Amino acid sequence: MTLSDRFTCRSLMLVSLYFAQGAPFGFTAVYYLSYLTEHGMPDGQVALLTTLLLLPWSFKALWGPVIDRWVNSSMGRRRPWILGAQFGMAITLGMLITLGTANLYWLGAVLFLHNMFAALQDVAADALAVDVLQPDEFGKLNGWMWVARLVGKSLGAAGSAWIAARYGFSAALVSQASIVLLVLTIPAILLERPGDTYLPSWRPGKSRNSDTPYSAYTPVTFSIVFRRLLNRTILGIVIFGILAAMSESIASVTCKPYYIKQLEWGHIRYSQVLGAVVALEVVGAILGGWLADRYGTKPVIAGSLMIYAGLTLIVGLPGAWHSTSWFAESFLWSSHAVFAVGTVAFLAHAMSTSRGTGCATVFTIMMSSANIGHTLGSALTGWLRSSYGISYENLFVISALSMFAAVVTLVSLRERSSLADGTTFDSKVMHEAA
Repeated sequence: MTLSDRFTCRSLMLVSLYFAQGAPFGFTAVYYLSYLTEHGMPDGQVALLTTLLLLPWSFKALWGPVIDRWVNSSMGRRRPWILGAQFGMAITLGMLITLGTANLYWLGAVLFLHNMFAALQDVAADALAVDVLQPDEFGKLNGWMWVARLVGKSLGAAGSAWIAARYGFSAALVSQASIVLLVLTIPAILLERPGDTYLPSWRPGKSRNSDTPYSAYTPVTFSIVFRRLLNRTILGIVIFGILAAMSESIASVTCKPYYIKQLEWGHIRYSQVLGAVVALEVVGAILGGWLADRYGTKPVIAGSLMIYAGLTLIVGLPGAWHSTSWFAESFLWSSHAVFAVGTVAFLAHAMSTSRGTGCATVFTIMMSSANIGHTLGSALTGWLRSSYGISYENLFVISALSMFAAVVTLVSLRERSSLADGTTFDSKVMHEAA
């Protein structure tokens, strides 16, 4: 059984890999740091560990060119990277058992290494999805992959806390390492394509035959990837990702003080509602995948995010009626649901657009645009509040306008098409490079 042959194999591999990304991250970022705080670690040291934990994710785009450059393995294009990353994740989780809470520097180093391997697995899994999924599978499988990661994060945090309360911290840590090792067996068994080998071999796999496109198995140079990134469609999607994520970030950062202080909800009620909203996000993600496959990614992205912008704009308009409890709670439920629809459709659109030469690099950069947008949105919100005293309502209006601009950018982009001589952009670049 290979991924290229069966949809069931593709689904099992990708959903399990995304679950394996989420569970250890929920454990380390939520439960483990809370555990260290409760056992007396100073706030400054916890903040340092948080920074070291998140740092590899900020630079994960650097893995893309590496993965695209070294692909000639008899084991497959992406499978060796996934196996190595999963094994590294399991080893580093096991190392935490011996460290305790005493040595800050070793803790920081191990958390950094663990998330470096996790970021590598993320990029390799994304590249694998771009490689093996069929065009009509991008939507529904991105929905299930997004849900798997979300469920993994929740179980990594809440599940670890439950195990630790009954069997101790070491048991919780062993459970997380066991999850990673269990998932490791799936890419160890399932091959990417016919002719790939389970273990490294000096002979090339039979899947590298004359019928395989040149760009599928030839290592990609950095110059070729750079030229592809200059494509107008890809640059436009990056700009869209920045604007859309910035809009969501502004609204998300503003919601906390708006609900807790201005609407006087308090942090407990606000947290409880956000926790319950996750269930509707899951529904939105699955629905977004189905709609993207049925009606196309761009219409679903544009429609859902226009609804999101409209809801956010309504909150920013004058009037006392949207401070009522029913409307305030309805906004949280509906905005998170429609944004989940748009997010999954965007993931499917980015995967379909990045197919071909240097897909790992291109897709990772598209995803990194969201990280840039979230950072800009958070910084802009703080600056506008502290320097100019912008009201919460006006910040919601700014968020809505940013989302409108994002949708206009996306709609104005032309789909990638063949060049004048009948070749695609990717094959043209590869031919000129050769």
